[in-house]
Amino acid sequence: MAGVDVAGWRIAWSVFRLSHQRRGKCEQHAQHHVFVEHLCPPRGDSRRMRPGAGREVPLAGSRQLRRRVGGCRRLTRSLRHSHTQVTLTHSVFMRPKILNCSQNTNPAWRWLEGKVAADFEYVDMQPRNWLEARLRKPYLARYRAAAEAARKSRSADLLVTHSPAMTTWTEAFRRAPGVPHLAFSFNFTKLPTGAMLKLMRSVLPRVDRFVVFSTMERRLYAETFGIDPNRIDVVYWGVRPPEVGDNPPIVEGDYLCAVGGEGRDYRLLVDALRRLPHIPAVVVARPHNLAGLDVPGNVTVRTNIPRSEVHGIISRSRFMVLPLLHTKVPCGHVTIVSAMYLSKAIITSASDGITDYVFEGKTGLMVPPGDVTALAERIRELWEDPARSERLGAAGQAFAHRHCSEAATIDYVNRYLGSISPNYDNLVEGERGVA
Repeated sequence: MAGVDVAGWRIAWSVFRLSHQRRGKCEQHAQHHVFVEHLCPPRGDSRRMRPGAGREVPLAGSRQLRRRVGGCRRLTRSLRHSHTQVTLTHSVFMRPKILNCSQNTNPAWRWLEGKVAADFEYVDMQPRNWLEARLRKPYLARYRAAAEAARKSRSADLLVTHSPAMTTWTEAFRRAPGVPHLAFSFNFTKLPTGAMLKLMRSVLPRVDRFVVFSTMERRLYAETFGIDPNRIDVVYWGVRPPEVGDNPPIVEGDYLCAVGGEGRDYRLLVDALRRLPHIPAVVVARPHNLAGLDVPGNVTVRTNIPRSEVHGIISRSRFMVLPLLHTKVPCGHVTIVSAMYLSKAIITSASDGITDYVFEGKTGLMVPPGDVTALAERIRELWEDPARSERLGAAGQAFAHRHCSEAATIDYVNRYLGSISPNYDNLVEGERGVA
């Protein structure tokens, strides 16, 4: 190993043993370059260095030392043991460890791994046994994942949870604050009531930081759960441009599309399209969204299809319609950003939850929720003005590339890691230099 001799290995092993003996007294964000005052000589060497003759472990060996030290992430300013004294005087920048806990049941999902300067460990809701696979009320897989994340977070530098339920149960199992807890994708389609609301009001104020996707959600969740609004960050929904499948078109020629299942008012859309029999439409929704509706002949329905096919339907459409239930629905961000990336104009119900994305007459058009006449009229106007549809789509695409990229999400996570780890920015610069 270049830069690390036998003596270096013995230093690292001493640090490892000492850190575990003093774990409870360790500082959480100490700097990590070691300076050895009294160095044990290599094995088989009877010589001793005179007191005060120090040796600095070279930077070239910091990665190898980290492998030897393993889980040693919190060191005191001065650790003493026998003839060895380790004092932190410089900066060996060790990658922070992020414990990522989500409701995702796909074990291959890796969030931002490889895109931020951190090591990741994952906890998910993939059923571990036949009981978790069969029992959903109570949801054993969720409770097991939350308890596992709470336990494993003790050895991490940052806990990240996705979805309000996972955030709540993980924090409840933690019982007392530990490492910083970042609640990402904190979004409700329907606010809780009763015992669940009481539990959330009890544990959510302990969470360090929340990430929501609209300004309205910051106000709503702060009031509902008693959270300090200054701890709720508004971040645009950030993803890579959608991948479009090469599946054959579902409808020949032009059509409009409507996609998604949360907070949607498809009864409104169906009634509007019944008044416009000459305009074809493709609706991609969940089966329950259209239950009991009399779908007219100009509407083609698809349910439970792969995401690449959904993106293909959006990309071949002339524009997209997003009918929402009321003015306080914080839903539709995923669909809106996908349509924007694919340069599609958007007609949507006027909801406070999407005003950070859709701007009337600039990136889309709005209608009052529940107003079937206004919706039918806006659809007819935009259908008869393809040039305007293209202008709105181009403006939306520029907005998505500017604000809703995956790079914007990565920048946010990097800034947050920098706020809780004094040396993180130097670590990032160092890894960029190596690359």
